[in-house]
Amino acid sequence: MVVGKVLVGAIKQTDVPFDVNDTTPIARLTAEYEAILVPPDSEYETLEDLMADFERDPTSISWGGGSVGGVDQILAGQLAQEAGVDPVDVNYIPYSGGGELLPGLLSRDVTVGVTGLAEFTDQIESGELRLLAVSSEEPIEGVDAPTIIESGYDVSLSNWRGVVAPPEMPEETRQEIIADIEEMRGTPEWEEALETNNWEDVLLPGDEFGEYLESEDEEAERVLRELEVIE
Repeated sequence: MVVGKVLVGAIKQTDVPFDVNDTTPIARLTAEYEAILVPPDSEYETLEDLMADFERDPTSISWGGGSVGGVDQILAGQLAQEAGVDPVDVNYIPYSGGGELLPGLLSRDVTVGVTGLAEFTDQIESGELRLLAVSSEEPIEGVDAPTIIESGYDVSLSNWRGVVAPPEMPEETRQEIIADIEEMRGTPEWEEALETNNWEDVLLPGDEFGEYLESEDEEAERVLRELEVIE
């Protein structure tokens, strides 16, 4: 099964008696980064400008993004924490996808949008949206915007994707699949897929991925509790 950060948060909001740590970790494959966006005529020219008003009056800033408890809301919550704002005060408005978020932003139904960078690349390049910052740790080549860290807030987040298998998979089978993925990684077709989709190659195989899943699970639970998405 292909899994990602969104699924980790979604599982926390259900009553199922398991989580991603109950699977057999195969490999983390890719990551994409979040974008913080405003309309082109917004009064906010920089993330610092936006956060100044957010810190002064948190409820005056509405944040639009994907589903409740997803990556977008988690990033907004982490920004609030870094700014000294109670995450519960984040005025978060969920949308079902970028197709709904775009008109919400342009019509000023929300102040700022939080979404995957690749989703609105065309609108950013055409000037239909203004990119204030990206959630990567380092500047992204070809992207004319600072990172959140460069903007003065020690927050980074990657929306990763990976592969897991059923529990109790024989170790021999697991290692064969990992070897197949590592072989795939070196192909021109994979390089093309990375470039086309603006994905970062962040391969993390086997037990290392398992440890990463545990840390992501703990972090998602912590942030979602502070946002009062879960009890």
